[in-house]
Amino acid sequence: MKMRMFFNRQSIIAIILYIFLCSSLFFSMTAIQFNQPKLFKPAEYQLTPSFFKFISMGFWPAAADLLWIQTLQKIGAANYSPDTALEVLGFYRIATALDPNFYEIYDQAAVLFSFFYELPRPALEMIDRGISVYETKNPPAKFWTHPYSLYLYRAYVNAFLRNDWSAARDDYLKAAYTRGSPEYLQSMKVWLQQEGSEKRLAVRVLRLLIQNSNNPVVRQKYQEKLKQYE
Repeated sequence: MKMRMFFNRQSIIAIILYIFLCSSLFFSMTAIQFNQPKLFKPAEYQLTPSFFKFISMGFWPAAADLLWIQTLQKIGAANYSPDTALEVLGFYRIATALDPNFYEIYDQAAVLFSFFYELPRPALEMIDRGISVYETKNPPAKFWTHPYSLYLYRAYVNAFLRNDWSAARDDYLKAAYTRGSPEYLQSMKVWLQQEGSEKRLAVRVLRLLIQNSNNPVVRQKYQEKLKQYE
C-alpha cells in the first residue's frame, strides 16, 4: 500500500512538472520569435543549435516544429519581404544543424530563396549544405526521395541569378546522374555537353523544366525567366 501511494504521488508530481515544462516551453518560444530586441539586427540575436537545445529542455524536436510553423507564418505575413530573409535563414540553419537529414528543409529553403526572395547567397548556402549531407553522410533514401532536385535548384541559381553557365552545366549534369533522376534529365546529358550559346541553352533548359515541373510556383518562375530569353 505504501509503495502504491508513493508511486501515485510521484506520478502526479511528474505529470504536473511535465505540464509546467511544456507550457513554459510554448510561451518562451513564442516570446523568442515575436518579442525580439528592437536595438539588435536579426543576425545578432539568432539562436545557436546548442543554446536552442538548452532552452527547449530536451523537447527540441517539438520546439523546432513550433518555430518552423512560426517561421512560415512570418514569411507569409511579410509577403517574402527581404527584411525577413535573415530571420528565416537563421531558422533553416538551426533546423539543419539539429537534424541534418531533414530533406524538406533544404528543399523548402532552396525554393524560398531562389524563386521568392531571389537571393543567390543564402540559396546556395542551404543548397550546398543539403548537397554536402547527401554526398558525404549517406542519408536515409526513404526521406531523400528526390535529391537530384538540389542540383537543379543550384543550377537555376548559377544560371539565372549569377549568370554562371559553366557551373550551371555541371549542376544539370550532376542532377541527371543522381539517383532517382527522371527520364527528361537523361535527355539533357548529350546536348548539355555540346557547344552552343547561353541563350539557346537557357531556352532549351527552361522549356524542358517547365514541361516536367510538378511545382506550380517553380514552373511559374521558369516561365517568367523563359520570356526574358525568347
